[in-house]
This record gives sequence, structure tokens and C-alpha cells, in this order.
Amino acid sequence: MSNIVAKYNVKENSNKVHFLPQPHNDDLLYYLTSVGHEYLDRSYYMERDDADVYMIDYIVCGRGHLSCGEGKSFTLQEGDLCFVYLGEPSIFYPLSDDFEIYFFHVKGAQIRELYQTFVHNAGNVIGGFSEKIVKEAFSYIRNRIDAGPDFKEISVSLYRFLLEMLEYSERKKDIYPPFIMEVFQRIIDHDCTVRQLAKELGFHEVYLERQFKRYTKKTLRRFLTERKLSFAENLLLTTDMSVNEIAMRVGYADTNGLISLFRKELHCTPLVFRKSRGVIKKN
Repeated sequence: MSNIVAKYNVKENSNKVHFLPQPHNDDLLYYLTSVGHEYLDRSYYMERDDADVYMIDYIVCGRGHLSCGEGKSFTLQEGDLCFVYLGEPSIFYPLSDDFEIYFFHVKGAQIRELYQTFVHNAGNVIGGFSEKIVKEAFSYIRNRIDAGPDFKEISVSLYRFLLEMLEYSERKKDIYPPFIMEVFQRIIDHDCTVRQLAKELGFHEVYLERQFKRYTKKTLRRFLTERKLSFAENLLLTTDMSVNEIAMRVGYADTNGLISLFRKELHCTPLVFRKSRGVIKKN
């Protein structure tokens, strides 16, 4: 990305600290640069590729979008924990007006290694993480700041929180059987339907749907819809492609399918969605 775009609009009851006590050198394993508990609406938008810092976001409520790295795109929901390096292209914004998050911005000598291990285990987004652990980490850090910033105490709390994250990612590692992993791979490789996937994998549609929901807690049709919506949103915000071009790119024969998808999921048309963000970029 050549231009960094951001609209950091947060609601008044948000609670964040940008300037935490910092070490005299970068040799410490992990340390916070900022932390916060925020309530966001759809006017919020963050796009970065220039910050040498690692962002951890926990979704308390609502739905959101995350794009990061090379072509990775996620629809975020309650209970999701995101781990992203902001020195690489990333886009983050709400999809609902009740979007509530906790965030931690982290640096340090070994944070990159921890980040790579987490992503290897579970990817950039992991579901079902304990809200209690996140709240306790934030509250402790917030209280230490209010009492008079103590760098050592804050770093110890951060270290414990990161270990909880890493251990959770280890438990999530390889939780899917091979045929579910094959579904994920085929979805990444090309646009497809449940019927096509079932035929390619040699399963009955009903059986595939049932097994997919068993392991992922959502239906395959819902998963495919969310992926298609997220891909279309990303193209609307980061390219100057027409709605018709984007519709065909995500698998529709014309604009009608894409318009119906946006009206059903976001209660607006693709053009209204694009204009509401005001962040269209030229290729």
C-alpha cells in the first residue's frame, strides 16, 4: 500500500492509553506501547503497513473485518482474538455499530517469534478465547497505570497474557480432521458452492454440512457467504474496480447477486458501503 488511511473514530465511553512507560532499550522480550478498551461504530477504519508493532485485538461484541498479509481476509465475531503485524498490509474496521474490542500493541525482542508460532498454530484469528483472561489483563494494566506507571509490573502482566494466548493456540493446533482441512484449502484456491465441494470430496452435501458445523460451529454455507462478503468488501475499499467487476470476481454472474448479499448482510448496497467509508484507492 502506498497510502496509509485511517479514521480512528471511537465512542466517548472508550478507555485507552497511548503512552505507556517504555524501556530504555529494545532488548526486553515483550512490552506494551498502547492498550485500550474501545467501542466503535462503522465510521472507524484502520489501514496500516508502516508500524513496527504487533496488534492484538479481542472482539467482545459485534462483527468486524480484518485483512492482513497476502490475501488473508476474516469476518470477525464475538470471542475472536486477532494477532497482526502492522508492518505488513492490514485493514481493520467494524461491520456493525455495536463493535466492542480490547486492544494491545506490543513490541519486544521476541514478540516476532511468538507471533510466528501463534500464526503457525492457529492463524491470525482464533475463536472462542476467554473474555475473562482479556479483561483481567486489561484491568490489571489499567489499574497499574492509574496507580503510577510501573514498567516491570505491566510487562509481567503482559507476559502472562501472551503465554495464555500461546497455550490456547497450541490447544487449537490440528483440531480439524484432514477432510475439513481439505475443505479450507479448496475454498482458498477457488470460489465454490457446497454442492461442488461435496462432489469434489466425495461426500453427500448434508453429511459435509453436518461435519463442517461439528468442527467449526457454523454451517459451510454460512462460512462461504462470510468469505464472499469479506472478499467483496476488501475489493470495494482497496481498489477502483466497478461493482460489476467485483461481483464477477467473487463468483456472481452479474451485480444482482452481490447487491442482494450486501442488502441481506449489511443492509446497504455495495456502492453505499464504498461511499460510506470514503477510502477508495486507485490501483
